Amino acid sequence: EDRCRRLEAERHLQPAQLPVAPSPDVTASQVASGGGPVAASGAELLARERVLRTQAEERFAKQCERHAQEVHELAQSVEEAKERAGRLEAERRAATRQPTQEELRWQREALRLRDELAEARRAWRATDTRELMQRDKELRRLGLDGRAIEETIRKNELVAMLLDLCRTLQVGDLPGLA
Repeated sequence: EDRCRRLEAERHLQPAQLPVAPSPDVTASQVASGGGPVAASGAELLARERVLRTQAEERFAKQCERHAQEVHELAQSVEEAKERAGRLEAERRAATRQPTQEELRWQREALRLRDELAEARRAWRATDTRELMQRDKELRRLGLDGRAIEETIRKNELVAMLLDLCRTLQVGDLPGLA
């Protein structure tokens, strides 16, 4: 038993003998014709190396194909992204040039007020100063203050009063009164 153990221990301590690979100058036929176990293992190694190399070359070719396909797909997606970015930029520029609905509403309101002011100025110039002074005296005598009425009475109440006056006076043409 001791002897067996020593032999096993010596065996583990010795480096494993690897088959010797043939030099690059040696061909497969030279290795095969050499005979013996070393030549046979060299031929096997050479055949195995060829198989492994062929497999590695096939894997490499497949990887190259996959890589080329991925590069092509990425290039397409980059082009699509550039086109989309261009379209979005054009839309953004078009949107900044066109006024929004709110801006259009404010522009219409400003034009309406400008026209109203122009109409009031024409009416002011067309009226006689004496008539305006007489009107102001009559309003003061009645205790009516236009600005105070504007601030204290709501518009719908004023419209209701105007309609009642028109009904009482039997006037149907309000624009004709102005």
